[in-house]
Amino acid sequence: MARRMRARGKERDPNRGIKFEQKATELEDLLQGPFSGMMQAGPARPVRAHGLSDEHQDRGLVYVEKQLWDDAIAEFKKSVDLTPDFAEGWNNLGLCYIYTKRYKEGVEALTQASRHFPGWHIATANLALAYQRSKVLDKAAHYYRQSVNKNPKQPQIWCSLGECLETQGQVDESEEAYRQALNLAPNYGIPLYRLGMILARKTQLDEAGKLLEKALQLDGSLADAAGVLGAIAARKGNISGARGYFEKAQAARPDKVPMTAQRGLAAIETYEAGVNRNYEELKTSFDDLPTIAECMFNAGLAYMQQENLSMARSSFQSASNEDAEWGEPLVWLGMIAALEDSPNEAREYWQKALNLDPENAWLSEQIGLTCFAMGLRQEADKLFEAARKQGRQVPQVEVPQQA
Repeated sequence: MARRMRARGKERDPNRGIKFEQKATELEDLLQGPFSGMMQAGPARPVRAHGLSDEHQDRGLVYVEKQLWDDAIAEFKKSVDLTPDFAEGWNNLGLCYIYTKRYKEGVEALTQASRHFPGWHIATANLALAYQRSKVLDKAAHYYRQSVNKNPKQPQIWCSLGECLETQGQVDESEEAYRQALNLAPNYGIPLYRLGMILARKTQLDEAGKLLEKALQLDGSLADAAGVLGAIAARKGNISGARGYFEKAQAARPDKVPMTAQRGLAAIETYEAGVNRNYEELKTSFDDLPTIAECMFNAGLAYMQQENLSMARSSFQSASNEDAEWGEPLVWLGMIAALEDSPNEAREYWQKALNLDPENAWLSEQIGLTCFAMGLRQEADKLFEAARKQGRQVPQVEVPQQA
């Protein structure tokens, strides 16, 4: 007994099909038309289409894959001629018209697709795309809204809605649309870029900077984003960071450097040239200036006058570090140690100073007093005697004798 051959049934998911993303070669095209259409291979209505319509549909999709648009259009026309309410056929026909820039015919075909399947959010979005490419932005925005009302989880459609609204000057509404797109797809580059640019114009610089930085990481060719990031960095006083962003913008579009980057680099060059010029002018007043060690020493004296021993110690130490052959900072460091009841430390500083100035009778006496307090009588007597020989009137120190 012969078996009857049966055709395999098609899926009835209206979103089954081949998705074509438009690959833009230029940044402007990418930012003006990011929408991805959907070619349909399965029925988008409850009643099955004529069998031949399905065959023409399948042939059309093969031609689409090969980008043989005229042949694809011919097949999709045959499918809707056989089944006039065949929504998938009208949708695919409309998208072919869009891809071949026959936007008026695309609007007509996609209007039929939406009429025959009113709840189909894909056909509605494609109709919006046809109007957008035709520059009829109010209708494009209307149909994009209808599409996201039917299916809110469409980041591309929210982004396209934002673009239409932004172009019409409805900035706040476009901002909300871009935020909806990013809520669904946080790493979606186009709304990151566009929302960042809107916020930059609103001088909401912190959030704008974060969005544009993320967009630039996703797509290094976004020269305008790099230019605005440079302007934000410059506004915050980060000149080196600003230069880095401006140079990124320059490298991304050497044929058409964004004006923000051109002006920013020119401003930085003017700033640096002015600083260098004025620095050279200031340098003419450098004659007969005190050394750094002398400046630090004088600062230490000023702090001693204020009885700020901590800052005085730091200043005298800096002076000594600058001029290791100068004893006076060591003298004062020893005095601060003595005032803070650190005789050993005081003695070390004074001894270093005395090594630099062996004829300093004051130091000999002071070290002698320290040794005397520490019970080092013989060392103290030698130092007292040295001080007297150098003309210092060191009083005789009487020590009580044991009874």
